[in-house]
Amino acid sequence: MIKLIHQLLQWAPELKGKFFLAAVFKVIETMFMGAPYVFIFLTLNDILADSLSTKKVVFYTSGMAFCFLFQGIFSYLFSRTVWPTANYMVKKLRILIGEHLRKLSMGYFSEKTTGSLHTLVADEMLLIQTVIYRAFPDFIVAVTFAVLTPLFLLFIDWRLTLVTMAVIPAAAPFYLWQKNVLARGLRKRSDSLAVVNSEVIEYVQGMEVLKAFKQTGKQFVKFNDTLKKFRDLSIRVTMKAELPLTLAKAVLDLGLCLILLFATFFLLGGAITLTAFLIFLIMGLRIYEPIKLLIPSSGLLNMAEPAIHKIKDILDTKPLPQPENGRVPKAFDVQFWDVTFSYDKTPVLKNINFTVPEKTITALIGPSGSGKTTITRLIARFWDVDSGEVRVGGHDIRDMKIDDLLSQVSMVFQDVYLFNDTIYQNIAYGSKAATRENIIDAAKMAQCHDFITRLPHGYDTMVGEGGATLSGGEKQRISIARAILKDAPIILLDEATASVDPENEYLIQGAINSLVESKTLIIIAHRLSTITSADQIIVLNSEEKVEEMGKHEELLKRPGGLYSSLWKSRLQAKKWRIGEDGNCS
Repeated sequence: MIKLIHQLLQWAPELKGKFFLAAVFKVIETMFMGAPYVFIFLTLNDILADSLSTKKVVFYTSGMAFCFLFQGIFSYLFSRTVWPTANYMVKKLRILIGEHLRKLSMGYFSEKTTGSLHTLVADEMLLIQTVIYRAFPDFIVAVTFAVLTPLFLLFIDWRLTLVTMAVIPAAAPFYLWQKNVLARGLRKRSDSLAVVNSEVIEYVQGMEVLKAFKQTGKQFVKFNDTLKKFRDLSIRVTMKAELPLTLAKAVLDLGLCLILLFATFFLLGGAITLTAFLIFLIMGLRIYEPIKLLIPSSGLLNMAEPAIHKIKDILDTKPLPQPENGRVPKAFDVQFWDVTFSYDKTPVLKNINFTVPEKTITALIGPSGSGKTTITRLIARFWDVDSGEVRVGGHDIRDMKIDDLLSQVSMVFQDVYLFNDTIYQNIAYGSKAATRENIIDAAKMAQCHDFITRLPHGYDTMVGEGGATLSGGEKQRISIARAILKDAPIILLDEATASVDPENEYLIQGAINSLVESKTLIIIAHRLSTITSADQIIVLNSEEKVEEMGKHEELLKRPGGLYSSLWKSRLQAKKWRIGEDGNCS
């Protein structure tokens, strides 16, 4: 517990005072919890000495009432302190994780599943919260009782005190056994829960594809099997921990038997008084209860430990390095200088060199896997290059602060993601300082104002998770409106018209023309007909290198060139049709 709290306070040092105050309240509450036994001892002593009077009865009962009253007061003060502290801690950890995740390279997210991050932030954070408001006070009560109770009992009889406390170290091995069993099992359970969450997300988000290919039954079997494995693992972990848990409690319960045995022996031998005999029996019924609380509390600690390790792993992952005083470009040309890059040791780009002049249009084309998308992601510094430099305005982007770099870049992806919010807020992501008038103007330029106003709630219409309530063309135009609103000098465009109908293609092309005016545009071309007027075409080959560069007409004149070959393939594809007999021709 101390180790866990110490780790938490390293992430939220501002809570040290709150934890200390909560601990003080719980210690005082525990002292008032045990104080009535003093009055019971005094009462029994006076009864057996035949010296109990009405005045003493009133004093003793008033003292006990006073203890119960103040126990309640400090219990309330503890709750008023620990609950806000627990909630603040979880909030702080989520913010720390969110802040740190945005500084990491995209390579980190390619290695982590959505389910594992969701499990940590949504589910396992609640375990940390539970540890703070439940296991933390149980630990304080147990420690306080373990320290103060022997002092009180030593005052009565040291021999019976040793007998009373002897079962605690005897129960310790079983406690450690249970702790080790849970530690191993709960780590596996945490990993299994991440798999379950991933399966749930995949099952729900992929429902359209599953229905289209009649695979809902097959996927459900996989989903059901994952849930069964998680259930079986949870049961195994619980059952394995049950034996040491039962043995630990049994050893502690034997403490009362030992107290009765030795106390009776000492009483009959005249070594202790009847008062001491009775008080030890009474204390024996209560003294082990706080220690028993540590056993389920240790289970909570073990459940929270995987989350602590995951948080530590995330926060210890080094973000992309940034300079303290980053350079700010005054020009917006883009240059790749001898760039080499790999994904997990798999080469993607090899010794790439090219320059995109400011306020020009450059198209990237090439076969699938040739590194077109990687080039745009490297410009936005989603990853760092293995060697070479990516420069903007003559400055290596590694010499720029990432936020400063991203403020100069707008990206329009082919696969658009919209947040589960209103259309207005999705467009406003381009500029949080924009007015409603600015947002509507951007929507008009992106050719989406008309369809937005026809929706039931206009700009305040919720789009659903990922933009599920909108068509592909509608989502694409909203993403362009978002980019127009940002008004960045560099535009990275994964050609937005690659998979839309002719009407939307016309509208989106008009939106793109509004977006790229007087900008440095780098476009990933899927349709060669859309880039014939580009200032520069960069052709990438399947060997991760630049094959050729030039304008459309220049590249067509190169016999045997990759671009001319792709162009011919396009012309042939345009002639492809479904024959009248139903065959392809």
